[in-house]
Amino acid sequence: MASVTASQLRSFNSLQRPEWDAFGRRNHYHFAVKALPGVPGEAVFFANPYNKHHEIIVPLLLEAFVNRFDEPGLIPQMGSNIEPFAPFTWSTTDESLAQAVSRRCQEIGIRRDLCDVGITTAEELRSAKACWTKWSMALVEEMAMFDLPDDGVENVEMSCGNCGFTPSMDKPLHPCSQCLQVSYCSRECQTTNAEAHLRECAPEID
Repeated sequence: MASVTASQLRSFNSLQRPEWDAFGRRNHYHFAVKALPGVPGEAVFFANPYNKHHEIIVPLLLEAFVNRFDEPGLIPQMGSNIEPFAPFTWSTTDESLAQAVSRRCQEIGIRRDLCDVGITTAEELRSAKACWTKWSMALVEEMAMFDLPDDGVENVEMSCGNCGFTPSMDKPLHPCSQCLQVSYCSRECQTTNAEAHLRECAPEID
């Protein structure tokens, strides 16, 4: 990944940072590193759980906002008649990733109010996962049209039952040994989600 340039930093730090977007929805973004289905590599996934807008972002987080997500077509809350803006708040499910991004933001000189990276709530994560599933299924359909490899098709809807991480060759998921229906990327995630999953995993009583 390219390093941050002085120009990128100035552009990002100069962006307005409204608490609400032009449609009255929270200006909050969830981000995560996701394995791409069926093809090697990973992408930074951005989703606004409050307006259902989502994009798959490969450039730096700042560059994504400065360049209106670097995607073709109209993005509703960043139309040509609206100035680009930075998120009011942002978050991820991985605490270590949140801390790492926060530290890096401080190191390179990001404005202080955006150096705090929160932890995504369960409700926000559900919305973000729905966005990811929709996008990744569309990607698989496009791959099928061009007869591209589809090794990852069966894993498109599979993600860690706690943090939402999607599997890769370097870090596969491990299913619950009882029900085999929910998988986790680590023992820590399985332990964290144990109480919630127990209600679904417990065998039915006839």
